[in-house]
Amino acid sequence: MGRKVDWTGVTQGSLTVLSEYTADKFGNVQWLCRCTCGAEVYKTNKDLREGAKYCSNSCANTVNNRARAKHGMWKSKEYDCWQGMKQRCLNPNSSSYASYGGRGISIHPTWVDDFDAFLAYVGKAPDTPRASLDRIDVNGNYEPNNVRWATPKQQSNNRRVTLTAEYMGETLTLSDIAQRAGIPYHQVFQRYKRGLRGEQLTTPQKVGRKPME
Repeated sequence: MGRKVDWTGVTQGSLTVLSEYTADKFGNVQWLCRCTCGAEVYKTNKDLREGAKYCSNSCANTVNNRARAKHGMWKSKEYDCWQGMKQRCLNPNSSSYASYGGRGISIHPTWVDDFDAFLAYVGKAPDTPRASLDRIDVNGNYEPNNVRWATPKQQSNNRRVTLTAEYMGETLTLSDIAQRAGIPYHQVFQRYKRGLRGEQLTTPQKVGRKPME
């Protein structure tokens, strides 16, 4: 049996071991520790051997929480969008990775680990409901001159799968055509699926009627 380690007085990171406390129900010795954040917690021999440095993951002294505290925006829309951008591009386990990082979409190097640099460029999100981060060129990267805050409509119009058609001499998205005609989008979409184009997209058609030549 190995010699018992006395952790009393030892400091690791933000933790200082004050004294041996007692053993838990499994016989593991616990040590009373004080964190520089002011919290007092109990750590086992195993915790201390593995290098425990903070009272908990939510401790204000952890690297991540210090970074969050610096800008005070970890619950903001801007911070959520920054984190979401990194998940999509850098985390192969993300459900969205295949459409972003998996097809080569990258993040400007300065923004990867520096939220402040990202925020300084994109600015605060507008108060418009459901505004989100958008890439102007959907095949381009998250980088200066290719990101903006966009409304849901702008996001929808900017998707790779957005449908367009010629209407009144212009190439427009089906969403814009519906809006100009003052009719529901689904009516325009259904006519588009039936092969109708141009002004036929906004003209009532009898069910089963073939497109006019």
